[in-house]
Amino acid sequence: MTESHLTDDDGRVWVLGEVLERGIWSRQREVRDADGRLAILEEPLTETDFEAHEADGEQLAQICAACADEQALLLADPPEEDLPPLLATVTRPEGGGTGIVIPRHAATLWSRLHEGATLQETLGIVHHIAHRLANSGQRPHGNLHPRNVLLDTDDSVLLTGWSTEPLAEGRGPLIRAAMAGPWFPPEVTSSTNVLRPAPGWDTWALAQALHASAFASPSAPQSTPRVSPRGLDKDALEELREAIATRLAESGSNPRFRDRVADKLGALVSRALSPQREPSPPYRFTDYNSFSSRISEIEALINPAILDVGEVLWPAHSATSTIEPTSVPLPKASFRGGEVVELTVTVSCTEGVTDHEDLICGLQLLDRDAPPGEGRVALEEAQFAVQVHPSGRFRYKLGIPGLGPGRYQIRVAFAVKGSGKQPQAVEANLEVQPPPGYVPPPREPTPTPIPFPVGADAMEDDDDELTDDPLTDENEELRPFPTPPPPAESTSPDEAGPLYEYRALEVPPPLTPSEVRPVALRHPDDPPEEELGVDDPMGPDTGTDLPSWRPRGGAAQRGVLSRVADALKRDTYLAVGSAIASSLLLVLMLSMLTRAC
Repeated sequence: MTESHLTDDDGRVWVLGEVLERGIWSRQREVRDADGRLAILEEPLTETDFEAHEADGEQLAQICAACADEQALLLADPPEEDLPPLLATVTRPEGGGTGIVIPRHAATLWSRLHEGATLQETLGIVHHIAHRLANSGQRPHGNLHPRNVLLDTDDSVLLTGWSTEPLAEGRGPLIRAAMAGPWFPPEVTSSTNVLRPAPGWDTWALAQALHASAFASPSAPQSTPRVSPRGLDKDALEELREAIATRLAESGSNPRFRDRVADKLGALVSRALSPQREPSPPYRFTDYNSFSSRISEIEALINPAILDVGEVLWPAHSATSTIEPTSVPLPKASFRGGEVVELTVTVSCTEGVTDHEDLICGLQLLDRDAPPGEGRVALEEAQFAVQVHPSGRFRYKLGIPGLGPGRYQIRVAFAVKGSGKQPQAVEANLEVQPPPGYVPPPREPTPTPIPFPVGADAMEDDDDELTDDPLTDENEELRPFPTPPPPAESTSPDEAGPLYEYRALEVPPPLTPSEVRPVALRHPDDPPEEELGVDDPMGPDTGTDLPSWRPRGGAAQRGVLSRVADALKRDTYLAVGSAIASSLLLVLMLSMLTRAC
């Protein structure tokens, strides 16, 4: 091994690069092989690395060398899939331990926190680690630090630097020398005794990563992630909640659930970073399962969604029919007119959505027999009830009253409020059969517009002569107007006769000039006109004034009655003439209407 090169145990030469990071018992350096592949050399710390600390440097260096040897054995035959592969080992002289060469990854959780990783991204990494530890038989990592979390471009997460038996002897001094105290519980950093790893150590480190991500910012990268080594008091918890809500708004989360996420995530971080350890709960997490389930629920609440919508389920009509309870049951998707059309649909959502008020349920009903574009049926009186199934699914029971007979298609859609995502829907067909004695409502005929002339008809000369009747077709056969049948004669003496009798009107012959005489307004008992000195009205005017005339009692009254009788006779003639004229006009209009039709 020289300053710029080293040779591994298999004889391959590696070019040394810059030092990247320092851990508790090792230092990471970038190396490159002969083909140009980048890798990471993890070599144990030496005695010189502890000269600035009040500690036994030689003893700590021996512990670091033993940790490197144990780590090489672990990676040579990894029991888990989430461990990085071992590319090569380098045996250091004079018992200095074993150098480990592993692939170079795109980033670590430590570097992503420096760059301002989104809160949703950090939650995904933390959830993966917690789920991984829960499935490893509750085996604690014991040395969980953001530097030991490797991230690749395909979103894979690998863990390195697992705690081994030699690390238990000098964990406290090594943590203090590496200034990694905030990433371990206070009882670990302050202890000089041998302590066995516990799940609460790892949940403490994961909670610190969430706390640092809440205060990180991509526009202003931090030199050191913000952590809370002594837990959270009331003011610090409120500040954390506000920071979480701000980060969620930056990442485009559902605004309806931001406060809910801030409360739940703040409570989880506060519990995981509690200085007290007992009892649990309310302090610390003693296993990975509860921590992982809480993280999963919070992660799903950032942008909740509809997972699945079940099929439309129809009720049993034999038990629910109120119209004809003794009749034969109808098929599942058929109803009788007058019944409430009932159906049931179940829907499942992501974790954390436990109230149906967070969902939107929409109904659409189409008449399958209606013309295209006109089949939408209004649903103003639709009703629904919601139950929560033990599996967590929502069970919607929908009812549509007052639906007339016909064939319909129903569409039920669900969406999460505030998500902005396309709703998920399910469709089904149904029929409503008419009840006994049902009479369909009459349909009003729609007026048909007169078509405009097209083609050769539109190019006719305007000077063409019009026919006598423009509404009559030349080829149309004229049909006479039907006359009403004569009234039937009564065959029974008790049967009432017709109300009217149709008789021909008799028109009297016109009067000759010789028969025209002025109406004499006098009583037969009156004296002759000569005695009154009245000139002949048909003769020449002599200019003689008429003598004064005074009516007498009985004779005057009889003259008035005679004049009234004559007036009634004139009115009768006028009424008969008007009736004849009206009848002729009505016949003429009916004839024209018949020809037009």
